Amino acid sequence: SGNKVAQKDSTFCKKWGDYVPEPTKGLIAITTATDSEDTALFAALEQHGFQKSRTLSTGQGFAQEFCLDLVHRIVHIRTRAGSLGVNSAGGTLPPALNHLNAKFVISAGICFGLLPKEYGYGKQELGDVLIASDIQDYETVRQGASVKQRGEKLPASPGLLTAARMAKDQTDRSKFRVFEGTMLSGQKLVDDADFAAKLRETFSEAIGGEMEGNALATSSTYEKRDWVLIKGICDWGMNKGDGAHEIAA
Repeated sequence: SGNKVAQKDSTFCKKWGDYVPEPTKGLIAITTATDSEDTALFAALEQHGFQKSRTLSTGQGFAQEFCLDLVHRIVHIRTRAGSLGVNSAGGTLPPALNHLNAKFVISAGICFGLLPKEYGYGKQELGDVLIASDIQDYETVRQGASVKQRGEKLPASPGLLTAARMAKDQTDRSKFRVFEGTMLSGQKLVDDADFAAKLRETFSEAIGGEMEGNALATSSTYEKRDWVLIKGICDWGMNKGDGAHEIAA
């Protein structure tokens, strides 16, 4: 009842936040890094009955809480794109996850696909959804006469990966496909056909790539949180445009 009143009355909301402890058992955190991802996430939460409750402190920052009832709570953590930097996922997630004591962490949003049907590399189309079974760091290399990959490959948490597979089977997929596999993660906003081709050649098992996964996997592993990354394809790492961002998010 307090949560519901707090959504409608700003004065009560402040007192509610000051005096009522924040329950953290089984808390789910969803992290995004762009405005289009935020817009899509908020619309999906509202569609499923979640309403904004209160702003929570994350130590050095803030997160927005959404409530469905006394049991179902989701906290949204917004970061900057990428895994390096003070405001990036790498700088924001570790203290936020520790302070909130979130049990589950989901990185949602947009990514680039590596197996585009239109270019003859695979079956992916814009708007298809990618579930990361693993996150592969493609940036860490030994640079010399030849390049040797030295980046870590971290597996998604078994529980959330299983849940994602179950959700896939319960979702209407008439307008998109779902692919599961290794996702590449690095600091580059990839928009180069030759570089995308090199990634396909070097990491033949990869299905796509993005920028926050390294921080998600590392932060969650150190903080002992369950994590998974699920993102929609907005481009192919070349000939970028914003036309598919909304549908992908």
